[in-house]
Amino acid sequence: MKFQPKSREEIDAMGLMKAGVYSFRVANANEQTSKSGNEMIKLTLEVFDDKGVTHNIFDYLLEAMSSKLYGFCHAANLTQQYQLGQMRDTDCIGKAGYVEITVEKGKENPQGGFYPDKNQVKSYLANKPKNTAQATAPTANPEQPFDDEIPF
Repeated sequence: MKFQPKSREEIDAMGLMKAGVYSFRVANANEQTSKSGNEMIKLTLEVFDDKGVTHNIFDYLLEAMSSKLYGFCHAANLTQQYQLGQMRDTDCIGKAGYVEITVEKGKENPQGGFYPDKNQVKSYLANKPKNTAQATAPTANPEQPFDDEIPF
């Protein structure tokens, strides 16, 4: 067998998206309690890269992270829930919009070794950004509801 050897860093980076703005859809949401005892919603986002490949990214909505919570509600058309100050996990599922993704450098693992680099949500965007190639991924259209019906 012949192959091209890669470093650990190259392997870890293979599944990462470049920092940028992309379309997303909420695949799953669960109400949970943070380590500090605060209510939060854990989101599983399907983020669509510029090639239409889906990447699953986890994000957390908490009152303490008010800017991200505000941004998500406005990006996902949940402004009424935001204004009422109450949102359920079921309100989030299937919602779509645009998200700014960054790459967080890997950190040292206390049990030894290192955690690899990973994508994370920097912010949610209420409007489709102009002049951003990644935001036009063909597999996600936040203006239309998700349709998983198979046409046959």
